Amino acid sequence: MKKLITAFILLAAATLCVAQAASGDGATVVTDEVVAYFKGAYNPPTHNLGIRDGRYFPYQTPFGGRRIGYRSVIRDKALYRTGLSPDEAEELLREDLSRLESDVRAYMKEKYPAKPFDKLSRESREILLDFAYSEGAAASVKDEVYRAVIDENWQSFINDMTYVRSKNGTPDYTLNRKFADRWIYSNKLIPAPPKQAGAK
Repeated sequence: MKKLITAFILLAAATLCVAQAASGDGATVVTDEVVAYFKGAYNPPTHNLGIRDGRYFPYQTPFGGRRIGYRSVIRDKALYRTGLSPDEAEELLREDLSRLESDVRAYMKEKYPAKPFDKLSRESREILLDFAYSEGAAASVKDEVYRAVIDENWQSFINDMTYVRSKNGTPDYTLNRKFADRWIYSNKLIPAPPKQAGAK
């Protein structure tokens, strides 16, 4: 009987884990697809900022000083000499995103306890991670962004241009365009109205 109860408890725990994973509860948003978006938004192949002889070296950007790879912060001065391979640049991006995801989770637990990060939709979590990455920290993202994204007030988020990022008055055109292509023009946030019968 004891073995049967133990087996039942283990089965229930496994079922709960599967349910949580399916709902996105506690699951990371740093997937291969998300990483590919960040790579294209923060240093697209058309720009290849800092690339030299197949390696990424530090480069100057008006949106946060000198960066490397996909706008990662330069933590080791040796990188000015050695640079990063494409695989190393991606690995650094993944580390940054994972760290920032934890940062956003902790920040929201403190500032928005009624709306914990892991209870938000995947869209909201990805967008908040995007803003935290572009701003450098969860606490640097504006409250109006958090509130619009938490409440999924997408109409206001788009119409009020809350999604647009800039530095010292200069819009980050590449990032803003990539963000719009992913979320706005694709109708992922606000679906296009259904066509009326007979409409062409």
